[in-house]
Amino acid sequence: MQTALHANLNRDPKKRKKPFTPEDYYLYQPRDEQSLPAGRAGAAAMELIRRRQFPSWALFCYKELSISAANEEPPSLLALFSQNAILLAPFKVAGGFKGMLIATEEASDRWVEFTMADGTTKELFVPVVPTKFIAEDNVTLRGR
Repeated sequence: MQTALHANLNRDPKKRKKPFTPEDYYLYQPRDEQSLPAGRAGAAAMELIRRRQFPSWALFCYKELSISAANEEPPSLLALFSQNAILLAPFKVAGGFKGMLIATEEASDRWVEFTMADGTTKELFVPVVPTKFIAEDNVTLRGR
């Protein structure tokens, strides 16, 4: 409760409208109730780390990704990369790509050029990033 209170005192309401709750900082929550990323995203991240291709600025969510990666095979397309955003375990959907978005506020609310594994690039729209960094699963980035 104190951590949520402290976070709310320092929260910029323009960047994050929703206040933090004690549940956001509940460290001893049972695994089945935790908000962990999909196993395929965790497996993709662990494979990128093994290959030394995972950017250091995105390691803030390492613990959750490593937990979710247990006994999961990495997908064939590990990630789409840009300087300030990664889309882990992406798959094509109508009008863009869907996966786990890890991004900095510099990529917020704009078109960003992502590089695919084969070297081709795709321009995708990154939604608003309400804090310095986010890691959010099941995000669809629409393309041009």
